[in-house]
Amino acid sequence: MSEELLPLRDEHLAQYESIINKIRESDKYKKLQKIRESEINEYNAAIAETDSFFSKKLYKEEKKLIRSIFADFEKNVQEIPGATIKKKQNKKNFFQRIFSKKETDFYIPGHVETDFWKELEKPGTFREEYDMGINAYNGKQSTDKSQEEAKIETTYSEKTQENTKQTTNQKANINTNDEALEDNYYNHIANNTGTAEELWNMANQLEKNDKSGEYTKYVPYGIVDRDPTFKPETMLSIIENNANGGYVNEFDGDPSGEIGAYTADVKALGLLVEHNPDLSFSSRLLNTLNKVSKETIACYQEGHTYDKEAPTYFSMFALNIIPTYAKCEYNTPKQADLALQNIASITKNLETYERNPHDVINTVHSIVNNSETDKDVATSAFRALNLVSPQNSEEASKMLSLYKTLSLDNPDLAEASISKMRKIFNDFPHDEKLQKECLSTLESLNGFRSTFDEDTQKKLDSHSKSMKSRINAETIKRAQGKETTWKSPTTGSSQRSSTKTQTYSNFGNTYGGR
Repeated sequence: MSEELLPLRDEHLAQYESIINKIRESDKYKKLQKIRESEINEYNAAIAETDSFFSKKLYKEEKKLIRSIFADFEKNVQEIPGATIKKKQNKKNFFQRIFSKKETDFYIPGHVETDFWKELEKPGTFREEYDMGINAYNGKQSTDKSQEEAKIETTYSEKTQENTKQTTNQKANINTNDEALEDNYYNHIANNTGTAEELWNMANQLEKNDKSGEYTKYVPYGIVDRDPTFKPETMLSIIENNANGGYVNEFDGDPSGEIGAYTADVKALGLLVEHNPDLSFSSRLLNTLNKVSKETIACYQEGHTYDKEAPTYFSMFALNIIPTYAKCEYNTPKQADLALQNIASITKNLETYERNPHDVINTVHSIVNNSETDKDVATSAFRALNLVSPQNSEEASKMLSLYKTLSLDNPDLAEASISKMRKIFNDFPHDEKLQKECLSTLESLNGFRSTFDEDTQKKLDSHSKSMKSRINAETIKRAQGKETTWKSPTTGSSQRSSTKTQTYSNFGNTYGGR
């Protein structure tokens, strides 16, 4: 029988009450109460209007506060006898070891957690609730076996006992072998040793007894990194299942860990497509990328406020998934539109300094120029481009080409696209070639001016005239031997005049990095 839990002593009760009283007076708890009052008021208002009600914003804030308040309680009760119980260390898969935060070696028993919340809301109830909880626990533990069970146990034959002993020894040997195999498996992954086939065989051997599926679930990146041509369809299927099932059970309350696991999957997808071109035509690939995008964005939005590492992990996720979208084939405008929407959403959730213009511009350029486009595609592409600025003349040139294409695909975007062309012209005052390309691209729209409204036509003429005037002035200066803003071709600068050097932290040489 398990150790009997003792009733709550007065001095321990006083400790609990002191901690809970401080929490009750904290700003966190007062804020939680206000949120709950707001939820009730909004709910009643919705009922009165016979309308549905669900405040996602309030729910997220409430969830965050509850988690934080309980963390404060957990931190302060560790010295009270009976408040915590030593936790058995669970086995962790490789990605949990890499991405998860360090877990505490204790937990608060369920009855104490329940007593805490009741006492918080209704002072003076802690002792009664605590004693009821341990009485129920002790009663359950002290339940005697039936007389029949006892009789059966006393009549076991020596042969049966010996068989039981042999079975136990066999199981022990199996467990020992599994542990050795598991250690070998994880060591191979961590040290980047072993072949793809060896890792795959190990994972499957481990699952013969485990049945959890976790070994093959986490193996794709390790295998693909070693040999991208080894069972590509199988690897895609595993990652596809990971995307559909999610990682919430493995990384509950640990957004950075969950984002890290998705990043490893995306890295594997990129390598698979690169070395198995047929996969680029698979709708399963696109569906998986889209699902992973949605899941990871949701995870980041929910957890970045309390997980300080989440923004860094999300940045590395973006650095891997956006270029992967460029490797896919898009058979319909709808497919291209959805991919561009996800790219825009990922980029928007990044801090401005974390956005990588190179990947966004190149990927949007690849999708728009290698797929069927329509108004929706043009709109989504424009939204993605609107979140970044070109950092060199090559990127600027691609954006000019895109803005022209988007203006023709969706004339409603023409006026905004023309303004973007003018901005590129102004941002690269030292680049003669690029400035002339800006003017040329802008003037090429004149052949389609009948599709634009009057305001767009006026802006087209105005910006064209202004650019031409600036170029002519610089050309005259050069002819006269005067100093110009343009750099000479031999010393030409392709960088924006206002560009700041951006550095992106490496995600490690093995996992998630580029």
